[in-house]
Amino acid sequence: MSTRMATSQPRYPELTRRYFSSFVDGIIVFTTSMALGLFLQAESLVAVRITAILLVFLNYEPILTSRLCTAGQFAMGIRVRRYNAVHERISMLAAYLRYVLKLLLGFYSFFAMSFNKERRAVHDLASGSIVVDSRASQ
Repeated sequence: MSTRMATSQPRYPELTRRYFSSFVDGIIVFTTSMALGLFLQAESLVAVRITAILLVFLNYEPILTSRLCTAGQFAMGIRVRRYNAVHERISMLAAYLRYVLKLLLGFYSFFAMSFNKERRAVHDLASGSIVVDSRASQ
């Protein structure tokens, strides 16, 4: 499987694909958190359970986005890349900034997509990232 982007002008996914990608990732984080909670039920493991759940919640998207792609991004055929170099992944720092802003701003972040041709959300603008269609013809 090739993760290369097309050398011509990249295509930008629709808002619905981006939402569905986040929805899939939300289900994965929720399911993983619930499984950890059930696995670490003992009263003596409360701190471990909370820590494990927070680690999953805070790290799933930024780490996978900066290194590979999340399950939702893979399923929807989208990738997060550097704005000025769409063939390069974003840095870990940019991925965390992007994720924190996405969490804080929620759906409001996506409103900016309607106002620019590259469909960049507020969290993309702030982190120097862009979401591209990985299924575009090579």
